[in-house]
Amino acid sequence: MARRKRPRSDSGGGSEWLNTYADMVTLLLTFFILMFSMSTMDAKKFEALANAFKSVLAGESGSTIFENTLSEGLENTTGAQAEISMEQGHNSEYEEIYSAVEELIDENNLQEVAQVKEDNRGVIIELKDKILFDSGKAEIKEISIPVLDKIYEVIAKLPNTIEIQGHTDNVPISNSSYKDNFSLSGARAYAVLDYYRSKGIPGDRLNYRGMGEFSPIAPNDTDENRSMNRRVNILIEVSGKGN
Repeated sequence: MARRKRPRSDSGGGSEWLNTYADMVTLLLTFFILMFSMSTMDAKKFEALANAFKSVLAGESGSTIFENTLSEGLENTTGAQAEISMEQGHNSEYEEIYSAVEELIDENNLQEVAQVKEDNRGVIIELKDKILFDSGKAEIKEISIPVLDKIYEVIAKLPNTIEIQGHTDNVPISNSSYKDNFSLSGARAYAVLDYYRSKGIPGDRLNYRGMGEFSPIAPNDTDENRSMNRRVNILIEVSGKGN
């Protein structure tokens, strides 16, 4: 008599691998979506995703793991985008001010007495001391008033803080008014500040610094270089610049 074949049992977990496979496919899909949506991915986030892969391959549930990873990734991405947006905003403000000062100098042919320069705190309008002051003095010369007034037209429209910086060369001075280059440079910076305050710029937007000979832009080894170091800088501060 022929022996009856026993029916094959489907028990034994033959379909369990499908759960792991489905988790891994979901993880892969969401990973690439995340990669596409994020402009940058830092090392910590990449490590978190890699650990999620390892956990799934080890048999743990990928849905919960990846849900947490995805949530953290989107949160960090949002923060990064906010920082980028703020940085772009600061750059835009800086570029607008720089362009306005550059246009002012070009339109009024002030290249011989003024320059616009970059600074990690904002935009600098650099004025040569020969247009502003006589040697060893801190009284503003009448010939410089039109130049200061043109600059006023730009800075008066801005809400930014303005810092006036006085600079000298390293030649010691000896007169009855100023005992050293520090005091002379400070008096010159204050004279420019006081002029702009008299024009209506609020005092809480203005400050000044006497730098003496300690921030040269050229070696103090020739008359030409020393004349470059004798200057007054008008710094228009841009919030967040270089931070």
